[in-house]
Amino acid sequence: MGTYTWKIFFQPNGIGVASIENFSLGELLTTSDSGKTWTHHVMNGTNVGNLGGIAIMNDSVLFTGDQHLPGMAISKDGGNTSLTGNLFISIDRIHALDSTNLIGSGRTIYKFHPDTMLASIPSTPNITHEFQLTVNNDELFLSMLLFRRTKVMMELFSADGKFSSQPIKNFYAHGDNIESINVSHLAQGAYFVVIRTNEGHFGKRFIIDRK
Repeated sequence: MGTYTWKIFFQPNGIGVASIENFSLGELLTTSDSGKTWTHHVMNGTNVGNLGGIAIMNDSVLFTGDQHLPGMAISKDGGNTSLTGNLFISIDRIHALDSTNLIGSGRTIYKFHPDTMLASIPSTPNITHEFQLTVNNDELFLSMLLFRRTKVMMELFSADGKFSSQPIKNFYAHGDNIESINVSHLAQGAYFVVIRTNEGHFGKRFIIDRK
């Protein structure tokens, strides 16, 4: 079987699980020998399709969720059958704190325990990157205040929406960063930039005026 997996999780004893990127069925892989061999499962009794974050505790209690939509699947037999809940959205990653506590990230942060099953941690305020554009003669300066390390791609467009260039495509560290772009080849007028990061997209407008 050849397929893509979205997340892989291992216990120290070699038991592991992997969520399959499938946009209709809830499919996963399990292993008991540190990944040398894998067993394919379709989770019966779940409406969770496109599995995202996944983890297993106590060698049998498994948690996984939909990458994009509401839906959480909990299995007590290693992924063969499941209980479901639609409480959480966009479960992208699940991390083990210890043998009985897991932390998951999606639209907010979630805590999973084999007894309480689904206990959410209240959402924290939304944190975003901050960008500022300034023009000085023929130099365009992009100031970035990044709340985490991320990949930044910046694309230039004319006022009528025509693509001009992609002057920035790189990873940047958390904190303050600045880049300068030479725009001497651009005519006077209004322009737009689209800034893409791993955490979202941002749009900015600037004007070149050489008077």
